[in-house]
Amino acid sequence: MSTYHDIINRKCKPCVAGAVALMLDAAPGLTPDSTRSALKLSCRADGVTGSVPNTMWGSGRLDVHEAVKRVAGGGGGQVLTLRNFNSGSTQRVFTLDGAY
Repeated sequence: MSTYHDIINRKCKPCVAGAVALMLDAAPGLTPDSTRSALKLSCRADGVTGSVPNTMWGSGRLDVHEAVKRVAGGGGGQVLTLRNFNSGSTQRVFTLDGAY
């Protein structure tokens, strides 16, 4: 039987892998340590996560935009805004053309 943390970890890994892919596209020479550091430093706390780090949220919610900016030297980045027509919400996503 899977625990709650096992289920959450399985769902988070593809998101973090995608974030790392964007980071590597922006900065191909990234080392594992610098990648890990940028991921941790770009996480944020909010009302749901509470004070971080903690055992439930780790370093907090990953801000992919911030992680890519950190490794790309703070560049502005090319960001697309997509509208989710089911929920009416919007989200920002990066293109993979290297324009960070």
